[in-house]
Amino acid sequence: MRAFRQCRRSDDHAVASATRAEVEKRQEAIRQAEAAWSEAMHANLAIGTAGASVRTPQEILAAWPAMTMGERRAVVRAYIARVTVAKADPKRRRWQPIGERVEVAWSA
Repeated sequence: MRAFRQCRRSDDHAVASATRAEVEKRQEAIRQAEAAWSEAMHANLAIGTAGASVRTPQEILAAWPAMTMGERRAVVRAYIARVTVAKADPKRRRWQPIGERVEVAWSA
């Protein structure tokens, strides 16, 4: 009987550990979803789509110096679809500026 109780306790411990791991996994997924939602809402506020009309590019440029780094990132994320950086040209045998190797694909 004693062996049965000990075996049952270890089974309970294993179930509790598995449940805890599942809960932690779900909590991490919730944290990531909340972070993504917060970033999207921040982007909407920075661009001006939260309950107001969308800011024009001229308005964004005028507000740019007063924006925080987070607001600037949100604006850039909203308008850039992809950034591609090519390898440096090996024939040049020296450093090649990144401005010559980068391609920005803007959102439509």
